Amino acid sequence: MAMKTTVRIAEAHHLPLQCCCYNYDRNEVFSGAQDCLIKVWDIESGRQLRVQEHHTNWVMDLLYVAAPVKMLFSCSLDGNVLAWNERGKLLQVVEFGGPVYCLAWDSKQRQLIAGGRGAIQLLKVLRSSTNYMQTNSEKSIIGYVKFLEFIYCLCYHDDTVQAICCSDKGKVFSTGVDKAICIFDSDRPEETIRKVKFCHEGGITAATFDIEGKWLVTGAYDGTVKIWSQEGHCLDTFSRITDCVTSIAYITSTRTYWITGRERSVVVIDPLVPAIITQWVEDTSGFHNLCLTKVFHIQGKDAVIGLSNKREIIIWQYDQYVPHRVLHGHSDWIEALIVAKRRPYKERLLKKDTSDDVPGKEKKHRVHDPRIDQITITETGVRVDGTGKPVLTPTDKDELEMYSGSIDGTILRWLPNPDLNKDTWVQTELCKKAPYSIVCMMHHPGLDILITGSSDAKIRIWNMDGQRSIPLWRAAAEYRSRGPDVLKGHTKAVVGLAACKNLVDVQPNHKSKHSEIESRVIEFPLLGLITAKHS
Repeated sequence: MAMKTTVRIAEAHHLPLQCCCYNYDRNEVFSGAQDCLIKVWDIESGRQLRVQEHHTNWVMDLLYVAAPVKMLFSCSLDGNVLAWNERGKLLQVVEFGGPVYCLAWDSKQRQLIAGGRGAIQLLKVLRSSTNYMQTNSEKSIIGYVKFLEFIYCLCYHDDTVQAICCSDKGKVFSTGVDKAICIFDSDRPEETIRKVKFCHEGGITAATFDIEGKWLVTGAYDGTVKIWSQEGHCLDTFSRITDCVTSIAYITSTRTYWITGRERSVVVIDPLVPAIITQWVEDTSGFHNLCLTKVFHIQGKDAVIGLSNKREIIIWQYDQYVPHRVLHGHSDWIEALIVAKRRPYKERLLKKDTSDDVPGKEKKHRVHDPRIDQITITETGVRVDGTGKPVLTPTDKDELEMYSGSIDGTILRWLPNPDLNKDTWVQTELCKKAPYSIVCMMHHPGLDILITGSSDAKIRIWNMDGQRSIPLWRAAAEYRSRGPDVLKGHTKAVVGLAACKNLVDVQPNHKSKHSEIESRVIEFPLLGLITAKHS
């Protein structure tokens, strides 16, 4: 949703990419890969700025902490956590005691949290990188001055810790391949830790914290994404949306989740509906033709970083002028588009239909239903039907419908899906493909009808609920369809329509001095219709 591709960096590393992060202070992107290197890129131009070498195995995670710390932290399968200053100078090497897979920052306690094989270590940041300037004697000794100090180690997971998330209140969430979520407070980890077992059918592979909803989002090997409260209660489940979740990014500007799996495709979820809305946004975001392995959100920047299986780095940024949705349905140019504001469908059905009753003849027998009696207004101003039940007024909850006409001769109706679990538009055909083109269109709110002008010089009036548009007793013997009323009179394509309540001082065949548009007044019951065509 409204995310626009701004930078694409091809072949960023020689081996597959594993992680990335963003430097808020210098507007730079850090990337780590299986080639043991950390590379720094300019986010605007995509130019490589420098390469940082000190890891001896895959770089698994990167984390940049802005002011006042101003340090980059990296972890690797070599069992080390490295601290760098903002210019790429190595400050300290901390031995973890085994492979390190993920990092997180606790802003409340100002500490770094690292996850490995069943273990979580808490490291206190003692000083910022800007407070330390190495002397000539200190340059040859790595770790001469301490920046990180070991505080505590928790061993509550039975397998690899894959992701760690922190809230702004100091709540820490760790997830692992053991299908468990551990929750604890960063100031009292041992006293407050609680383990929630069997959270997924498969091992948990990715997690993120929704700063708006204040809940945890997890993904697992089973391809399922779940939303959790901070107390460890499952709030919602999206079952098997991909084969195996590899990353989850929460986009604050659009309030959506971008999810990647081993299928190399992105799935977009709107948690507020909740629904999968990938088909709506893949055209505007342009990721439908990308094989993405992971996505990362840049908080405060309204941007997303994606890593592809072709060792490419793609950066999206929020743009309010990018289309919000893209709908597909027509096979040719769309010439006409309107939005109709209609009374609720329930209220429209309450109107009594006597169109088949021939004037002067006995009316056909109908089963009386008090609900179809005329809607009345009580003394208190409430609209009620024949049973006395309140009926919504048009101004309370109007139904919005969208209609589009195309050169392909079809008229499509677009309705919001009434299913609360599906945030998409329902597409239906108001008419089948015709040999003429739909050139113009309008909605008459008083009569609740759709009026179209076409390339065959005819005007058609449609019942928008798909019912018969003319009574059977008025129709010719051979005309029993539910098609539109057809108005004839023009000799060329009708390109404009307008409806007026009162026709005053309007003369037919009046030709304007300033245009080549000829206007005519065509009489129709209860409708004053002005149309235009090319002379």
